Amino acid sequence: MVQRLVFWSMIPMNLLCVGWVWIGRAFFGVGGWMFIVLLALVPILLLALTLTTALVFVQQLPYERGRITLGQAIAQTIVWAAMIGFGAFLVDYGDAPESDASVLTEIVGRTDSTLRVSSQASALCAVVFIGAYVWLLVLLIIGTKNRPRLAAKAGQYGPFAANPGPPPPGPPPPPWA
Repeated sequence: MVQRLVFWSMIPMNLLCVGWVWIGRAFFGVGGWMFIVLLALVPILLLALTLTTALVFVQQLPYERGRITLGQAIAQTIVWAAMIGFGAFLVDYGDAPESDASVLTEIVGRTDSTLRVSSQASALCAVVFIGAYVWLLVLLIIGTKNRPRLAAKAGQYGPFAANPGPPPPGPPPPPWA
């Protein structure tokens, strides 16, 4: 059930998380130069998340199992949580003095300690994102390499079936042999 929910949420959640990291802070009144700085990061994030989404479809797990494994679902959920946290804790800077703020500082108040905590939390979320993404990518690559074995285990028909039967007969021997 969890795997199926994560599978069906992949494309919309990936797009929402990229949007949140890029401009989501603006909904809380936080805006500044990070909008332009993150403009370079957005295509990389979209490419990375498109890669993992494509690998999910390539591994072709049976629908009954949710199309992804539980480990892949957990890794994908951690990727989303890290992106949401990064967008919430990222300190944005403007041109005016004391214009640095994050969603956290807008909610609990702007002090030097909340800015420091917010910066550290955004750095932690970035590290967690990288680790979870690499974990997800490795699990998906393993899943695509195990595709014939998984398909055979599921009893699917076709070239990867559990028991495809004897090989087809070759051409008949020539009459003079």
